[in-house]
Amino acid sequence: MQVEQENFQVKKFRWLRSLRRLSSRQKILITCLLIMILTGVVVASVILTKTLNVAQVQKSYTKIGLDDILAGKFSFKLSNTQWISENEYWFENNEGIMRFNIANNSTHAVLSKAEMVCRY
Repeated sequence: MQVEQENFQVKKFRWLRSLRRLSSRQKILITCLLIMILTGVVVASVILTKTLNVAQVQKSYTKIGLDDILAGKFSFKLSNTQWISENEYWFENNEGIMRFNIANNSTHAVLSKAEMVCRY
C-alpha cells in the first residue's frame, strides 16, 4: 500500500522533474510564452467589454435637434401625482384629471379636459 502511494507521488510530480531538466533559456522562453498568452487574454476581454459598452450607449442615446422640438416630434412630459388614499392617486394626462386605483388597476376620469377649460 505504501509503495503504491509513493508511486503515485512520483507520477504526480513527474512533470516537475521534467521542468528541472530544461535549460534556463527554455524555462525563460516558456515563462515569456505563458505571460504573453495571459496578457492576450486580459487585453481581449477588456476590448470586448469596452466595445459592448460603447455599442449599448450609442443605441440608448438619440440626438435631438431644435428642429425636432419645433416640429413637435419631441416634447417632455411632467408627471404630477397626488396620492389620495392608500390605493389611489390622481394624475393629469391628455384626457384631464384621472384617478388610478392600484388595487384593481383601473382608471376613472375625475375632471375632463373640456370641464377644466370651461372652469378656468
